[in-house]
Amino acid sequence: MNFSFGIITCKESNQLVPLVVESIKKLNIPVYEILIVGESGIPDDSIIKNIPYDESIKSNWITRKKNLITENALYDNIVFTHDYHVFDINWYEGFIKFGDGFKVCCNVLINKNGDRYRDWLWWDWPGEPHAHSDTVYIPNLEHILPYSEKRCSRWMYVNGSYWVAKKSVMKAN
Repeated sequence: MNFSFGIITCKESNQLVPLVVESIKKLNIPVYEILIVGESGIPDDSIIKNIPYDESIKSNWITRKKNLITENALYDNIVFTHDYHVFDINWYEGFIKFGDGFKVCCNVLINKNGDRYRDWLWWDWPGEPHAHSDTVYIPNLEHILPYSEKRCSRWMYVNGSYWVAKKSVMKAN
């Protein structure tokens, strides 16, 4: 499975980009590229390509940066991530086990302290979410659902800071 990793950054928040890039390199993926949109301070090489973005046009225009990643990606599997997500050493092995049969895929997000972050989410649930059983809603974790929950897909959304999609799906939308 080949991947295009798209890192969204800007001069004001690029301090962790080297750490993100190193975490991708440590995954030992046979074929991949890293696209960085925004000022990263990291030079281009055989796997890294910087895509310029003029912040004076519209500062932190994240959707435009994601479109630039899609337009420049070589591979069908595009990982969209912000400049503060470090990849778990087992990320690629997990994708090999998961397989290639997805259009859009959310990954598990874990904070530095080991707690879940906003990964498997619902938003526009009809009625009061607390009225549903604990198998649907995890109290005190905002809109986070248990990973086993499958009934809520029409009320779910993808966390925009870290997800994977097929280039063919992105180009169609």
